[in-house]
Amino acid sequence: MFIKNFIKQEAAAPEGGQPPVAAPAATPPVAAPAVAPVAPVEAKIVPQLNYTDPAAKQVGGMLSEAGVDPIKARDAITANNGKCTPEIYAALELKHGTGMASILAGQMSQLHDAGVSKGNAADAAVYAQVEAAFKGVTEQSGKETFAELSTWAKDNIPVEQRKELNAAIAQGGFVAQLAVQELTNAYQESGDYSQELVGIEGDNVPAAPKGGDLTRQEYNMELDALLDKGHVYGQSKEIQTLDARRTRSAQRGI
Repeated sequence: MFIKNFIKQEAAAPEGGQPPVAAPAATPPVAAPAVAPVAPVEAKIVPQLNYTDPAAKQVGGMLSEAGVDPIKARDAITANNGKCTPEIYAALELKHGTGMASILAGQMSQLHDAGVSKGNAADAAVYAQVEAAFKGVTEQSGKETFAELSTWAKDNIPVEQRKELNAAIAQGGFVAQLAVQELTNAYQESGDYSQELVGIEGDNVPAAPKGGDLTRQEYNMELDALLDKGHVYGQSKEIQTLDARRTRSAQRGI
């Protein structure tokens, strides 16, 4: 603690003597040399995957600890037919040891296989939904029809909207069903539908479907009601009938 103010005191000179000798001035304190601030060391950030499965979360964390980007590891393993690459294994072995590296390599292969199976199931659900939507209109498979829908969408749906549809379809489940429904409706109500997929010519307009015509809004409302009751695309006869009504209504310009 530094004292800023000093009190000066004068000593009285002794009788008949010389005035007292002034005490030497105090030597000012020597300032300590300034120390340049040290820049903090920035740790290398390894991207994390937002895993929800406990096993996948553990693998992702241990990959990160070994300095391996989990996303790049996933892509590398996919490109390597679901097998851990030598580079990834070496990094895991260096950090966690041979035994743990072997376990993690096996877990990553299992996660890859599970992801492939889940993706195939999601694709099959989309194809079944599309096939049901065009039942009675075309005899081609749902996969072939979906390929036509995708090609049509590239030329007729804005990029940002396509990105949203792709993300929704990739999510799977009910969200994917709604996205496929939206894509199917857009195609059926386009001017390309009867010309490219159905091939209607001249006055060959289909008769009104059994149950009456359906506008797009009416179709969506009835479909939502069926889905709420537990009906599943590709399995529900009621949804197939509803799709046929909407398809024929669209062909009639409704």
